[in-house]
Amino acid sequence: MNDSPRDHPHIVSVLVAYTRGHASEPMPIRADTRPANDLRAALGVLRDREPDLDSTRFRLDLANTFLPNADLQRMPLDKADLHKAALPYANLESASLNSANLTDAKLLFAILKHADLRGAILTRANLTGADMADADLSGADLRGAYLLDASGLTVEQVLQGKLSADTRLPPDLVSDPRVRARIKPGAPLH
Repeated sequence: MNDSPRDHPHIVSVLVAYTRGHASEPMPIRADTRPANDLRAALGVLRDREPDLDSTRFRLDLANTFLPNADLQRMPLDKADLHKAALPYANLESASLNSANLTDAKLLFAILKHADLRGAILTRANLTGADMADADLSGADLRGAYLLDASGLTVEQVLQGKLSADTRLPPDLVSDPRVRARIKPGAPLH
């Protein structure tokens, strides 16, 4: 795609459509389940693309896809639509998910170390077992997110996001007075 900047938006649109069309069938969620070779190749091209060449109206739409163990490390996913996407065991280390929509996403055991989640919408996302070490949650919407079993999550990270009484946090974070103060008084804590 670097050889043909003029064709870049069309190629990206075709790859996204292909991925959406072929990654919609759920499979058993296991640590060794991987996307098919063709999907891994398409995701690799999308990961390595130059986002500056995307059209101004382009929004990477992988909503409702099923991509277990997908290698999305360092992938530019700013403003991407990933709502209801199932990404169990996906590697999103150092991925850029700035302002991405991850509403109701299943990120079970995903690697989100050093991920840029500034302004991301993680409403009701399931992050059971996810590695959140050093992820930037500045302005992230964590209302209703399930982070109870997430690892590497700190008070400082949580305080950067938007919380609600139904945000499920690890007990050591919920017990911190600064976190408690950010959740509406009188609302039940989880």
